[in-house]
Amino acid sequence: MNKRVLTLIISFSLAITTVFLSASIFYIVKKAQIYDTFHKTKEIPIIAHRGYSSQYMANTCEAFLAAGESKIFDGIETDIWFTKPAQNKEEDKLTFFGEEYSFQNGIPVISHDAAPFLKDKRRINEITWKEMKYLELDQNNESVPFKNRYHHTFSWKPLEDNKLSWTEELYSREITIDGETQRGYQAYVIPTFVDYISICFWKKKLPFIEIKQNSLDFEDKTNGFEEGKIKLLSDEQLKDLVNIIKKFNIVEYSDLNISFLSYCNFISFRKKYLDSLKNYCNSLQIEQPYFQVLVSPLNSLKSCYSLIDEGYSLSLMQAMINKKIIKYSHDRGKKICGWTFDFIDNALTWSLYGSLGIDAITTDTELWLIS
Repeated sequence: MNKRVLTLIISFSLAITTVFLSASIFYIVKKAQIYDTFHKTKEIPIIAHRGYSSQYMANTCEAFLAAGESKIFDGIETDIWFTKPAQNKEEDKLTFFGEEYSFQNGIPVISHDAAPFLKDKRRINEITWKEMKYLELDQNNESVPFKNRYHHTFSWKPLEDNKLSWTEELYSREITIDGETQRGYQAYVIPTFVDYISICFWKKKLPFIEIKQNSLDFEDKTNGFEEGKIKLLSDEQLKDLVNIIKKFNIVEYSDLNISFLSYCNFISFRKKYLDSLKNYCNSLQIEQPYFQVLVSPLNSLKSCYSLIDEGYSLSLMQAMINKKIIKYSHDRGKKICGWTFDFIDNALTWSLYGSLGIDAITTDTELWLIS
Protein backbone atom coordinates (compact mmCIF):
# COMPACT_ATOMS: atom_id res chain seq x y z
CA MET A 1 0.00 0.00 0.00
CA ASN A 2 1.55 3.31 -1.06
CA LYS A 3 1.68 6.38 1.15
CA ARG A 4 -1.04 8.22 -0.81
CA VAL A 5 -3.62 5.45 -0.30
CA LEU A 6 -2.68 5.18 3.37
CA THR A 7 -3.05 8.94 3.77
CA LEU A 8 -6.50 8.84 2.15
CA ILE A 9 -7.62 6.01 4.43
CA ILE A 10 -6.40 7.86 7.54
CA SER A 11 -8.03 11.10 6.39
CA PHE A 12 -11.30 9.34 5.66
CA SER A 13 -11.25 7.63 9.07
CA LEU A 14 -10.56 10.92 10.81
CA ALA A 15 -13.41 12.58 8.90
CA ILE A 16 -15.85 9.84 9.86
CA THR A 17 -14.72 10.04 13.50
CA THR A 18 -15.09 13.83 13.46
CA VAL A 19 -18.61 13.59 12.04
CA PHE A 20 -19.57 10.96 14.59
CA LEU A 21 -18.17 12.98 17.50
CA SER A 22 -19.83 16.16 16.24
CA ALA A 23 -23.19 14.39 15.92
CA SER A 24 -22.81 12.92 19.40
CA ILE A 25 -21.94 16.29 20.92
CA PHE A 26 -24.88 17.90 19.09
CA TYR A 27 -27.21 15.17 20.38
CA ILE A 28 -25.98 15.55 23.97
CA VAL A 29 -26.22 19.35 23.86
CA LYS A 30 -29.69 19.18 22.31
CA LYS A 31 -30.87 16.74 24.97
CA ALA A 32 -29.36 18.90 27.68
CA GLN A 33 -31.27 21.89 26.31
CA ILE A 34 -34.52 19.90 26.32
CA TYR A 35 -34.00 18.73 29.88
CA ASP A 36 -32.90 22.19 31.04
CA THR A 37 -36.04 23.71 29.52
CA PHE A 38 -38.11 20.94 31.09
CA HIS A 39 -36.80 21.62 34.58
CA LYS A 40 -37.19 25.39 34.26
CA THR A 41 -40.75 25.26 32.96
CA LYS A 42 -42.09 22.20 34.78
CA GLU A 43 -45.33 23.29 36.41
CA ILE A 44 -47.10 19.97 36.42
CA PRO A 45 -47.01 16.98 38.80
CA ILE A 46 -45.36 13.93 37.23
CA ILE A 47 -46.65 10.57 38.43
CA ALA A 48 -44.52 7.41 38.30
CA HIS A 49 -46.54 4.79 36.41
CA ARG A 50 -46.49 1.60 38.54
CA GLY A 51 -43.51 3.09 40.36
CA TYR A 52 -40.20 3.84 38.66
CA SER A 53 -41.02 1.20 36.07
CA SER A 54 -38.41 2.09 33.44
CA GLN A 55 -35.66 1.11 35.88
CA TYR A 56 -37.24 -1.35 38.31
CA MET A 57 -39.80 -4.10 38.03
CA ALA A 58 -43.20 -2.41 37.87
CA ASN A 59 -45.54 -2.49 40.88
CA THR A 60 -42.92 -3.70 43.35
CA CYS A 61 -41.74 -2.05 46.55
CA GLU A 62 -38.39 -1.56 44.81
CA ALA A 63 -40.06 0.51 42.07
CA PHE A 64 -42.12 2.49 44.59
CA LEU A 65 -39.13 3.27 46.82
CA ALA A 66 -37.00 4.31 43.84
CA ALA A 67 -39.78 6.66 42.69
CA GLY A 68 -40.01 7.93 46.26
CA GLU A 69 -36.30 8.77 46.25
CA SER A 70 -36.47 10.52 42.85
CA LYS A 71 -36.84 14.30 42.71
CA ILE A 72 -38.53 13.99 39.31
CA PHE A 73 -41.73 12.33 40.54
CA ASP A 74 -44.44 14.06 42.53
CA GLY A 75 -46.61 10.95 42.87
CA ILE A 76 -46.78 7.19 42.36
CA GLU A 77 -49.49 5.29 40.46
CA THR A 78 -50.43 1.67 41.14
CA ASP A 79 -53.13 -1.00 40.63
CA ILE A 80 -55.26 -2.65 43.33
CA TRP A 81 -56.65 -6.19 43.61
CA PHE A 82 -57.97 -8.14 46.59
CA THR A 83 -56.89 -11.63 47.63
CA LYS A 84 -59.35 -14.43 48.27
CA PRO A 85 -60.69 -14.09 51.85
CA ALA A 86 -59.19 -16.68 54.20
CA GLN A 87 -61.55 -18.98 56.09
CA ASN A 88 -59.43 -18.35 59.17
CA LYS A 89 -59.68 -14.57 59.58
CA GLU A 90 -56.52 -14.59 61.71
CA GLU A 91 -54.62 -15.12 58.45
CA ASP A 92 -55.97 -11.91 56.90
CA LYS A 93 -54.19 -9.41 59.13
CA LEU A 94 -51.45 -6.88 58.48
CA THR A 95 -49.43 -4.97 61.07
CA PHE A 96 -48.54 -1.31 60.59
CA PHE A 97 -47.95 1.53 63.00
CA GLY A 98 -47.51 -1.23 65.55
CA GLU A 99 -51.15 -2.28 65.31
CA GLU A 100 -52.93 -5.15 63.60
CA TYR A 101 -55.60 -4.42 61.02
CA SER A 102 -58.05 -7.24 60.29
CA PHE A 103 -59.45 -7.66 56.78
CA GLN A 104 -62.79 -9.44 56.51
CA ASN A 105 -62.88 -9.66 52.70
CA GLY A 106 -59.34 -10.35 51.54
CA ILE A 107 -56.20 -8.22 51.58
CA PRO A 108 -55.59 -5.45 49.00
CA VAL A 109 -52.43 -6.12 47.02
CA ILE A 110 -50.57 -4.47 44.14
CA SER A 111 -50.60 -5.87 40.59
CA HIS A 112 -51.45 -4.78 37.09
CA ASP A 113 -52.44 -8.28 35.96
CA ALA A 114 -54.95 -10.73 37.35
CA ALA A 115 -52.44 -13.63 37.40
CA PRO A 116 -48.92 -12.18 37.80
CA PHE A 117 -47.10 -15.16 39.32
CA LEU A 118 -44.30 -17.18 37.75
CA LYS A 119 -45.34 -20.72 38.70
CA ASP A 120 -48.94 -20.29 39.79
CA LYS A 121 -51.44 -19.30 37.11
CA ARG A 122 -54.36 -18.72 39.45
CA ARG A 123 -55.79 -15.23 39.62
CA ILE A 124 -55.16 -13.04 42.64
CA ASN A 125 -58.78 -13.24 43.77
CA GLU A 126 -58.48 -17.06 43.79
CA ILE A 127 -55.53 -17.17 46.25
CA THR A 128 -55.43 -16.29 49.95
CA TRP A 129 -52.80 -13.93 51.32
CA LYS A 130 -51.14 -16.77 53.25
CA GLU A 131 -50.68 -18.71 49.99
CA MET A 132 -49.68 -15.66 47.98
CA LYS A 133 -47.19 -13.61 49.95
CA TYR A 134 -44.09 -15.61 48.99
CA LEU A 135 -45.13 -16.54 45.45
CA GLU A 136 -42.60 -15.25 42.94
CA LEU A 137 -43.77 -12.69 40.39
CA ASP A 138 -43.18 -13.31 36.68
CA GLN A 139 -40.58 -10.74 35.63
CA ASN A 140 -41.13 -11.50 31.95
CA ASN A 141 -44.84 -10.75 31.95
CA GLU A 142 -45.74 -9.01 28.71
CA SER A 143 -47.60 -6.23 30.50
CA VAL A 144 -44.46 -5.14 32.38
CA PRO A 145 -42.96 -2.11 30.61
CA PHE A 146 -39.28 -2.26 29.65
CA LYS A 147 -39.07 -5.91 30.65
CA ASN A 148 -35.56 -7.30 31.12
CA ARG A 149 -34.13 -3.78 31.01
CA TYR A 150 -33.78 -2.98 34.68
CA HIS A 151 -30.65 -0.95 35.28
CA HIS A 152 -30.28 -1.11 39.03
CA THR A 153 -30.71 -3.16 42.15
CA PHE A 154 -32.25 -1.00 44.85
CA SER A 155 -31.13 -2.02 48.33
CA TRP A 156 -33.53 -0.82 50.97
CA LYS A 157 -34.46 -1.10 54.60
CA PRO A 158 -37.82 -0.56 56.29
CA LEU A 159 -38.64 3.15 56.30
CA GLU A 160 -39.60 3.05 59.97
CA ASP A 161 -40.09 0.24 62.48
CA ASN A 162 -43.49 -1.38 61.89
CA LYS A 163 -44.32 1.02 59.05
CA LEU A 164 -44.38 -1.65 56.37
CA SER A 165 -46.43 -4.81 56.72
CA TRP A 166 -43.27 -6.84 56.12
CA THR A 167 -39.77 -5.92 55.15
CA GLU A 168 -38.02 -8.03 52.56
CA GLU A 169 -39.74 -7.67 49.20
CA LEU A 170 -36.46 -8.43 47.45
CA TYR A 171 -34.57 -11.63 48.01
CA SER A 172 -32.34 -14.09 46.18
CA ARG A 173 -33.51 -17.50 45.08
CA GLU A 174 -31.10 -20.42 45.34
CA ILE A 175 -30.57 -22.70 42.36
CA THR A 176 -28.64 -25.97 41.97
CA ILE A 177 -25.96 -26.17 39.25
CA ASP A 178 -23.90 -29.34 38.87
CA GLY A 179 -24.90 -30.44 42.35
CA GLU A 180 -23.84 -27.14 43.96
CA THR A 181 -26.30 -24.72 45.51
CA GLN A 182 -25.70 -21.15 44.41
CA ARG A 183 -27.42 -17.81 44.70
CA GLY A 184 -29.31 -17.63 41.45
CA TYR A 185 -31.27 -14.51 40.68
CA GLN A 186 -33.24 -11.68 42.18
CA ALA A 187 -36.85 -12.58 42.89
CA TYR A 188 -39.87 -10.35 43.49
CA VAL A 189 -43.02 -10.87 45.52
CA ILE A 190 -46.30 -9.00 45.54
CA PRO A 191 -46.57 -5.86 47.73
CA THR A 192 -49.62 -5.04 49.80
CA PHE A 193 -51.57 -1.80 49.58
CA VAL A 194 -50.19 -0.99 53.04
CA ASP A 195 -46.63 -1.22 51.67
CA TYR A 196 -47.49 1.12 48.81
CA ILE A 197 -49.39 3.74 50.82
CA SER A 198 -46.66 3.71 53.51
CA ILE A 199 -44.03 4.53 50.90
CA CYS A 200 -46.16 7.33 49.41
CA PHE A 201 -46.71 8.75 52.89
CA TRP A 202 -43.14 8.66 54.17
CA LYS A 203 -41.64 9.79 50.85
CA LYS A 204 -44.29 12.53 50.47
CA LYS A 205 -45.63 11.41 47.08
CA LEU A 206 -49.19 11.79 45.79
CA PRO A 207 -50.93 8.38 45.65
CA PHE A 208 -52.71 7.57 42.36
CA ILE A 209 -54.67 4.42 43.15
CA GLU A 210 -56.28 2.56 40.25
CA ILE A 211 -58.98 0.10 41.30
CA LYS A 212 -58.08 -2.61 38.84
CA GLN A 213 -60.13 -5.68 39.79
CA ASN A 214 -62.81 -6.14 37.12
CA SER A 215 -62.40 -2.54 36.04
CA LEU A 216 -63.82 -3.02 32.53
CA ASP A 217 -60.62 -2.10 30.73
CA PHE A 218 -59.50 -3.63 27.42
CA GLU A 219 -58.23 -6.87 28.95
CA ASP A 220 -61.41 -7.41 30.94
CA LYS A 221 -63.55 -7.19 27.81
CA THR A 222 -61.24 -9.44 25.81
CA ASN A 223 -61.20 -12.18 28.43
CA GLY A 224 -64.87 -11.99 29.36
CA PHE A 225 -64.25 -11.15 33.00
CA GLU A 226 -67.85 -9.97 33.22
CA GLU A 227 -68.89 -13.62 33.01
CA GLY A 228 -67.74 -14.19 36.57
CA LYS A 229 -64.08 -15.20 36.24
CA ILE A 230 -63.12 -12.20 38.35
CA LYS A 231 -65.53 -10.96 40.98
CA LEU A 232 -66.46 -7.34 41.40
CA LEU A 233 -65.16 -5.70 44.54
CA SER A 234 -67.69 -5.12 47.30
CA ASP A 235 -68.36 -1.84 49.07
CA GLU A 236 -66.78 -3.36 52.20
CA GLN A 237 -63.53 -4.08 50.36
CA LEU A 238 -63.36 -0.54 49.03
CA LYS A 239 -63.99 0.82 52.53
CA ASP A 240 -60.83 -0.98 53.69
CA LEU A 241 -58.74 1.17 51.35
CA VAL A 242 -60.11 4.36 52.92
CA ASN A 243 -59.80 2.98 56.46
CA ILE A 244 -56.12 2.15 55.92
CA ILE A 245 -55.29 5.61 54.54
CA LYS A 246 -57.09 7.24 57.47
CA LYS A 247 -54.53 5.71 59.84
CA PHE A 248 -51.74 7.87 58.44
CA ASN A 249 -51.26 10.99 60.53
CA ILE A 250 -50.99 14.13 58.42
CA VAL A 251 -48.99 15.92 61.13
CA GLU A 252 -45.95 13.89 60.08
CA TYR A 253 -46.56 14.62 56.40
CA SER A 254 -47.42 18.31 56.07
CA ASP A 255 -47.83 21.52 58.02
CA LEU A 256 -51.25 21.94 56.46
CA ASN A 257 -54.25 21.00 58.57
CA ILE A 258 -55.67 18.48 56.11
CA SER A 259 -55.80 14.69 56.00
CA PHE A 260 -53.48 12.47 53.96
CA LEU A 261 -56.62 11.06 52.34
CA SER A 262 -57.19 14.41 50.64
CA TYR A 263 -53.86 13.96 48.84
CA CYS A 264 -55.01 10.67 47.33
CA ASN A 265 -56.41 10.09 43.84
CA PHE A 266 -58.69 7.10 43.23
CA ILE A 267 -59.04 6.18 39.56
CA SER A 268 -60.95 3.46 37.74
CA PHE A 269 -62.65 2.63 34.47
CA ARG A 270 -65.61 1.56 36.59
CA LYS A 271 -67.62 4.51 37.96
CA LYS A 272 -69.37 2.24 40.47
CA TYR A 273 -66.16 1.87 42.45
CA LEU A 274 -65.62 5.62 42.58
CA ASP A 275 -69.22 6.24 43.63
CA SER A 276 -68.90 3.70 46.44
CA LEU A 277 -65.70 5.31 47.73
CA LYS A 278 -67.23 8.78 47.50
CA ASN A 279 -70.37 7.73 49.38
CA TYR A 280 -68.29 6.17 52.15
CA CYS A 281 -66.13 9.28 52.54
CA ASN A 282 -69.30 11.40 52.68
CA SER A 283 -70.77 9.17 55.39
CA LEU A 284 -67.64 9.66 57.50
CA GLN A 285 -67.82 13.42 56.98
CA ILE A 286 -64.13 13.57 56.18
CA GLU A 287 -62.14 15.46 53.58
CA GLN A 288 -62.53 13.94 50.16
CA PRO A 289 -59.80 12.43 48.02
CA TYR A 290 -59.95 13.01 44.26
CA PHE A 291 -61.99 10.62 42.10
CA GLN A 292 -61.07 10.21 38.43
CA VAL A 293 -62.79 8.14 35.76
CA LEU A 294 -60.25 6.53 33.44
CA VAL A 295 -61.11 7.30 29.83
CA SER A 296 -59.80 5.40 26.80
CA PRO A 297 -60.08 6.08 23.04
CA LEU A 298 -63.16 3.85 23.08
CA ASN A 299 -64.90 6.77 24.78
CA SER A 300 -65.96 9.76 22.70
CA LEU A 301 -65.09 13.31 23.69
CA LYS A 302 -68.83 13.90 24.02
CA SER A 303 -68.97 11.25 26.74
CA CYS A 304 -66.04 12.97 28.48
CA TYR A 305 -68.00 16.23 28.75
CA SER A 306 -70.97 14.26 30.07
CA LEU A 307 -68.80 12.68 32.78
CA ILE A 308 -67.53 16.10 33.82
CA ASP A 309 -71.13 17.36 33.99
CA GLU A 310 -71.92 14.39 36.27
CA GLY A 311 -69.23 15.64 38.66
CA TYR A 312 -66.27 13.41 37.78
CA SER A 313 -62.66 14.35 37.25
CA LEU A 314 -61.07 12.52 34.31
CA SER A 315 -57.86 10.65 33.62
CA LEU A 316 -57.50 10.88 29.84
CA MET A 317 -55.24 9.18 27.32
CA GLN A 318 -52.71 11.72 26.04
CA ALA A 319 -54.18 11.96 22.53
CA MET A 320 -57.58 13.04 23.92
CA ILE A 321 -56.30 16.04 25.89
CA ASN A 322 -56.78 19.57 24.60
CA LYS A 323 -57.09 23.08 25.96
CA LYS A 324 -60.89 23.13 25.61
CA ILE A 325 -61.56 20.06 27.74
CA ILE A 326 -59.06 21.19 30.40
CA LYS A 327 -60.82 24.56 30.67
CA TYR A 328 -64.27 22.94 30.68
CA SER A 329 -63.19 20.69 33.54
CA HIS A 330 -61.52 23.41 35.59
CA ASP A 331 -64.50 25.74 35.20
CA ARG A 332 -66.51 23.05 36.99
CA GLY A 333 -63.93 22.46 39.70
CA LYS A 334 -62.71 19.12 38.31
CA LYS A 335 -59.31 17.76 37.34
CA ILE A 336 -57.89 16.53 34.04
CA CYS A 337 -54.91 14.16 34.30
CA GLY A 338 -53.11 12.45 31.42
CA TRP A 339 -51.74 8.97 30.71
CA THR A 340 -49.34 7.56 29.64
CA PHE A 341 -46.63 9.96 28.44
CA ASP A 342 -43.91 7.54 27.40
CA PHE A 343 -41.22 9.35 25.43
CA ILE A 344 -38.23 11.27 26.75
CA ASP A 345 -38.60 14.06 24.22
CA ASN A 346 -42.06 14.71 25.63
CA ALA A 347 -40.24 16.79 28.24
CA LEU A 348 -41.04 19.88 26.19
CA THR A 349 -44.53 18.55 25.46
CA TRP A 350 -45.11 18.12 29.19
CA SER A 351 -44.14 21.75 29.71
CA LEU A 352 -46.73 22.70 27.09
CA TYR A 353 -49.42 20.69 28.85
CA GLY A 354 -48.33 22.31 32.09
CA SER A 355 -48.93 25.74 30.60
CA LEU A 356 -52.40 24.56 29.52
CA GLY A 357 -53.14 23.70 33.14
CA ILE A 358 -53.34 19.90 33.10
CA ASP A 359 -53.33 18.61 36.67
CA ALA A 360 -50.94 15.64 36.43
CA ILE A 361 -49.15 13.41 33.92
CA THR A 362 -48.47 9.70 34.41
CA THR A 363 -45.35 8.28 32.76
CA ASP A 364 -43.05 5.27 32.67
CA THR A 365 -40.46 7.07 30.55
CA GLU A 366 -36.79 6.41 31.32
CA LEU A 367 -36.50 9.59 33.35
CA TRP A 368 -33.17 8.56 34.83
CA LEU A 369 -31.67 10.37 31.82
CA ILE A 370 -33.39 13.58 32.90
CA SER A 371 -32.60 13.20 36.58
